Amino acid sequence: MPSVRYRDHILRAYRRALQLAGQGDGRHDVGLDTKYDALGKSPSDSAGEEKEITRDGTSRPLLFIILNTALVAAYLGVFAYGVRDLIYGGFTSGLIYTPARSIVSYETRVIDQSVRTPFQGGPSLEADAAWIELLRYNNLVVQKYDVDQIGKPETSVQLRDKSGYLSGLDVIHELHCLNYIREFAYSDYYALHGQKKNKDEHIFHCIDHIREILMCHGDVAMHTYEWSPTKSEPVMKPQATHVCRKWEPIAEYARTHSPSHRNGPILEHPLLGIIYPTHINKTQAQG
Repeated sequence: MPSVRYRDHILRAYRRALQLAGQGDGRHDVGLDTKYDALGKSPSDSAGEEKEITRDGTSRPLLFIILNTALVAAYLGVFAYGVRDLIYGGFTSGLIYTPARSIVSYETRVIDQSVRTPFQGGPSLEADAAWIELLRYNNLVVQKYDVDQIGKPETSVQLRDKSGYLSGLDVIHELHCLNYIREFAYSDYYALHGQKKNKDEHIFHCIDHIREILMCHGDVAMHTYEWSPTKSEPVMKPQATHVCRKWEPIAEYARTHSPSHRNGPILEHPLLGIIYPTHINKTQAQG
């Protein structure tokens, strides 16, 4: 935990300061009250003499007061940091590095499966438009520092205009996989529209990726059951309360960090040359 590391640093610095205040003789440590002057005399041996003075001319009692005040202030700072992390970062402590972490916030939301959305039902212009908008910002730009933290910077793809590196929020990739499965389920319809989706390998990848992500996040929200007048077995209630990451800040982050097309082609393969005329993928090209 960060607060533990900060506390240890503070204690080490405090002990070092006390040793320096003892003029390097090693006789001062946390909790010791006896002080010695440069000649090795204790205060009782120097009654009537002036207050002990450190090498820099500072009164030792005053120095101890300053050190203790600084230690108390440091502990209060660590305590405040810990409380803040508990309140605001409890859900995200221990996460791997991501430049988008700062925009993550949470809300309690009742998800009601009985309420229809544009994403329900079979193929339609409305459904396709909803999915295109959801996946519009599938690719993002990150900087060298971010790539170094994420890992394998030497193999990461740099944009052609050197403005950053190609990246993306994994949640958009997961939604892309879900949409790919949706279109595969209606492959006859989408084949007629020039979007044949019968690549088994990609389908298997998408199904397994969604499985892994669902198990990774492990939603422990509870659903309950009720009796149906027409069925002999209990049926699951359509409503359940979940703790969700707010989607709007995530979508806004994706929008504001999408690659710019102002400088023409975005990517250039080191061997094959320019591979995307103006857009990285079909979803962005449809926007």
